[in-house]
Amino acid sequence: MSPNSSPVKAQKPEVVLNRWCQQLSSPFQKPWTQTNILYHYVPLFGAIDFHLLALNVLNPKLLRNLGRSIGLNVDCTNLFLAGSIAGGTLHLYNRRHMGGLTLSHRAMYSTYLGSLSVLGSVLLWAIGSRVVPGNPLFRTLLAVGSAWSMLKVKLSFLDHLDAGAKQR
Repeated sequence: MSPNSSPVKAQKPEVVLNRWCQQLSSPFQKPWTQTNILYHYVPLFGAIDFHLLALNVLNPKLLRNLGRSIGLNVDCTNLFLAGSIAGGTLHLYNRRHMGGLTLSHRAMYSTYLGSLSVLGSVLLWAIGSRVVPGNPLFRTLLAVGSAWSMLKVKLSFLDHLDAGAKQR
């Protein structure tokens, strides 16, 4: 160990758990206003639906069994798809780089790009489901990991576009 580095202190499990719970609940702490519902909570639940959609495409038995265990005997694929598209559309609509457009163009572009993004992801998962091994754990991890990665890439790209919009 070098003289300038200090040893890593182990934290108590309750401290780590408390910090993790605070970080997990922080997205849900915005006040319930119309703006926050449309541009924060709907996109947030759209991201959750996006992950559930990935699970539903790559490991359909998992969600089917989970649904049956809580009394749902319906296929929720279209619900997850609609929620993902609505969340993505409203998130895009409210981004800075869309600010200079007319409302109709903002709505048209954000709806088209939000839908295209989600449907492209579904296509990728559907193709991938035919190639990856049938191990349910592997498919679950792949679904969650790929959905999270895709959302991070999309947000990074949108941040890049917003940074360019600031400079204009």
